[in-house]
Amino acid sequence: MRYQGDDPAGYYRSLPLPDGAPAADLLGPVWTVLFVLMAVAAWIVWRRWGWTGSQGALNLWVLQLALSAAWTPVFFGMEDTLLALIVIVLLLIAVIATITAFWQRSRLAALLLLPYGFLVASATLLNGIVWWRVSG
Repeated sequence: MRYQGDDPAGYYRSLPLPDGAPAADLLGPVWTVLFVLMAVAAWIVWRRWGWTGSQGALNLWVLQLALSAAWTPVFFGMEDTLLALIVIVLLLIAVIATITAFWQRSRLAALLLLPYGFLVASATLLNGIVWWRVSG
């Protein structure tokens, strides 16, 4: 299924979404808030432990940020739901690892990442359902 358009919201609306899928208009504002929380969480860890004391945790944070940045062009640009599913599963694993690493340094920082983790888990499920419906 190819949308053949340059409007990500239009592509999203064209997908065979399950009941309860978030509205396209909500995605931008929600992700903006989540990225702010992610930045604050990383800042807390960096501020308290510095780069040297938290390099592993911050490397995981950078990895999950890169995977998050990769998912959008794969899903919306390439419209490849299978490759996007692979990327988002890796992202979910990286987010869980980041939350775990942050928990060891700052529980507040880890808690700030929980909404992001929940939304990535939900998006992983949604991506999987869309892939299943498109490929079936």
